[in-house]
Amino acid sequence: MKSAPLPSAPRPAIVAVEMGYGHLRPAHALADLLGGEVHKADEPPLAGPNEQRTWARTRFHYETLTRLSQLPRSRRRAQARRRGRRYAAAATPCD
Repeated sequence: MKSAPLPSAPRPAIVAVEMGYGHLRPAHALADLLGGEVHKADEPPLAGPNEQRTWARTRFHYETLTRLSQLPRSRRRAQARRRGRRYAAAATPCD
């Protein structure tokens, strides 16, 4: 006696936000592995006009901050903060 075929499992929804290629890369890897496709949360049909504007503002600030961290002085300051130390802007004695 033959049994009825099992229903196929639904494909997973992989949702990511476009904040640079580094954020989409793991989403695409998961989609390839699981047989799904990547849906962008910041684009239609998932995001309406208001949400698209919110994501655009968020992306602008995120990109600005990450670019500022590439400046030599900012990078040292950020590293010192992560280590819990205050950054000394000038290493000259106060006389």
